[in-house]
Amino acid sequence: MRMSSVAISLCFIVLAIGSAGAQSSKSRDVRSANYWQPLCQSNHALCTGFIGGVLDFHDTMILRGNEPAWCQPDRVTYGQAQKIVVAYVEKNPAMLHWPYATLAAVALSEAFPCKQKPK
Repeated sequence: MRMSSVAISLCFIVLAIGSAGAQSSKSRDVRSANYWQPLCQSNHALCTGFIGGVLDFHDTMILRGNEPAWCQPDRVTYGQAQKIVVAYVEKNPAMLHWPYATLAAVALSEAFPCKQKPK
C-alpha cells in the first residue's frame, strides 16, 4: 500500500471518531462493535474507511518487519473485508462490547490464515 492510502485511511478513522464524538452520549463507546456494527451492516462509508484503516495498518506493520496477523489474497477489497467482519460479529454477539478493530483482526485472521512454515 502506498503511504498516501494509509494517510487517507487514518483520516477516515479520525473523522469517524470525531463525528461520533459530536453525536456523543456518555455511554457510547465509539471503539466498540456496538457502535460500528450497525454502520457496517448498512454499508456506511465511515465503516469502509475504518476497515480500510485496519487493512492498511496491518500492511504498514508488515512493512516494518512484523509477522502478518493474516494473509489475505492481493485483490481483497475493503468491501469484501467489511463483509467478512460483519459476518463474524453477527455470529459472535457476545463480543459486541469488544473494540471493533480487534474483532476485525480476529475475523480477517480466521478468514485468511497464514500457512504455517515447516520447522
